[in-house]
Amino acid sequence: TFTLNVGLMYARSTTRTIDLMGRVEQRLMKAKGWDQQVFNEEVFFVSHGEVSRSQASVRVMDFLKFANSKTFFR
Repeated sequence: TFTLNVGLMYARSTTRTIDLMGRVEQRLMKAKGWDQQVFNEEVFFVSHGEVSRSQASVRVMDFLKFANSKTFFR
């Protein structure tokens, strides 16, 4: 399965983002899990039946425009 490995994340404080992070937190508090996988499931799985998702959107930044492990330690 595909997993977006977040590494470094910028999250704008919106209702959808707060909802998403709350869902991730609740799932990790209830059961052991890989934080990256839980985040991916909450952000990418679609709503269905009784299950509703946060509807937060994900965008990938250009890695050459901010400090990261690929550029910072060169």
